[in-house]
Amino acid sequence: MKSSTTDSLRLLVIDDSQLDADRLVDELKSMGTPTRVQLLDDKEELTKALRQPWDIILLGRAYDLTPQDTVALVRSSGKDLPIIVMPDQLSNTAVNGEIDTTPSEIAQLMEQGITDVIPRMHLSHLVNALRRELRNLCFRRSQRELEYMLSEAERRAQLLLKNSRSAVAYFDDGVHIYANETYLQLFRHESMEELIGMPVIDLVAKEDITKFKEFIKNYSKGDHSVSEFNFTGRRADGSSFEAQLQLAPASYEGEPCIQIIIQSQAEAGAELEAQLAAVERLD
Repeated sequence: MKSSTTDSLRLLVIDDSQLDADRLVDELKSMGTPTRVQLLDDKEELTKALRQPWDIILLGRAYDLTPQDTVALVRSSGKDLPIIVMPDQLSNTAVNGEIDTTPSEIAQLMEQGITDVIPRMHLSHLVNALRRELRNLCFRRSQRELEYMLSEAERRAQLLLKNSRSAVAYFDDGVHIYANETYLQLFRHESMEELIGMPVIDLVAKEDITKFKEFIKNYSKGDHSVSEFNFTGRRADGSSFEAQLQLAPASYEGEPCIQIIIQSQAEAGAELEAQLAAVERLD
């Protein structure tokens, strides 16, 4: 995201005074915020304008638009657009033909979705509020972009896990919360539903349970100096196999957990033999 001193502002002004809009733009530019502005004063023009990208709406005197109308149109467009109301003045009594700016009405407007209410005569206040809302908008857009990137990264990671040749699972509080197809096949389980909620220790042969408990206990306490463990695995059909597991910190669906990767000794030996055979062929 660019520095707030150089961010350009796409400002939609709903008002009947070109002079006030020009003064505002000049003041924004003098403070380092280049501004592109469009002036309009009715609902039909606003509906058309919302088809284009904007950053902030400044609502002053309008022909047939109330603040509530403006909020409704912006929400229906699906856009994230701060709306600042610009009355002629603030008062303790409502004035016919103008936006009601009594304290209770201002509070109600902000509850309904208006971002701020600032009189047009307070030019410096308006400019600073516009720059503030532009910064906040840039942060929200940046956050949405990062959230999308994170979501895509997690989706790709899940796809890789699903199709991985390594047996991979996630567990939390000692029980499985996810396992890929290779992991299920290794332990002879037909579906992930069989494994979800099952303690990891149930897949370890009796003679290795005590050592495995100590290994998991130390790892959970933050001792990651030893993250590999050799053990005898126990399959669903009662058969066993020699294997090695590796642990690593991970997250699943946004929650912290532990990743476990298991490789049987037979697979490791076959992989090593294949690598040696490949080297021999090269030689």
